[in-house]
Amino acid sequence: MCGLSLVPPMVMQGQWVDLRMLYPTWAGGALMLGAGLALLENRPALLRLGLGATAGILLTNTLGLAGMTRAYQLRWETDQRQLAALHAAIPDLPSVSPVWIWPAEVDQHSIEDPDAAALDGYLISVYEMSWAAEGAVRMLYRRPDVQAVTRNKAGSWELSALERAPDGTVTALILQQQRVPVANLIAFAAQAEGLILYSPLLIQTETETLAISLPLVEASASPEHPPEPFPIPFKP
Repeated sequence: MCGLSLVPPMVMQGQWVDLRMLYPTWAGGALMLGAGLALLENRPALLRLGLGATAGILLTNTLGLAGMTRAYQLRWETDQRQLAALHAAIPDLPSVSPVWIWPAEVDQHSIEDPDAAALDGYLISVYEMSWAAEGAVRMLYRRPDVQAVTRNKAGSWELSALERAPDGTVTALILQQQRVPVANLIAFAAQAEGLILYSPLLIQTETETLAISLPLVEASASPEHPPEPFPIPFKP
C-alpha cells in the first residue's frame, strides 16, 4: 500500500517529482521491519542479527545525513559570500522601481574536496530560483520591489524577443518568458569570492549586432571594477 505514493508521478503528466514522495514508503517500510522483528521474538539469534543490521543501516543513514547537512551548509556559506559581494559592489540599489536582478552566471562550486565535488550538482544556489533570489536580495537591501530573472544550472538563457521604442532603441527584453525593462536591469556574475557587473549586453540578431547598455550597471560600477560585456544568444 505504501508504494501507492509513487503512482501519481509515474502516471500523471505534469506531476512534480520530489524525494519527499518516498517518506510514506519509508514509514511503511519501518513498520514492516518492526513487525518482522517482532516475529523473531522467540529466535534470539535471528533477532540479534536483525537488530544489528537495522542499527548498521541507521548508522549509515545518520552519517550520510550528516554529510549532506555539511554540504548544504557549504552551499549556504557560498550564497552568503555571493550576496555580500553584491552588496559590496552596489551598496544601495537605485531608486527606480522595480529593480530587476539578473545573475547571468553563478559559481556553483561550494565543496573543495574533489572526492565530494559531485555533490555540487545536487545543491541549489540562491540565484537559481526566482523566489529565493528575490527574497534574499529584498532582505539584503530592505527593498520589497526587487524582481529576479533566474535559471537552474541545467537550463539555458532564453532571450526570445526585444521590445523597441519608436526610435529603435531596445527598451525591454523577453527573457525566460518575462518582460525585463532594460532601464531597470542589473546583470552580473556571482562568483565564489566576488562579483562582475555586466554591461553592455551583446545580442546577435539576424540583421545586426546590438550592444545594449544597462544604465543601472553603468551608474553603479566603480572605476576600479568597470562592467564587462556579456553575450547572450537570441532565439526568437
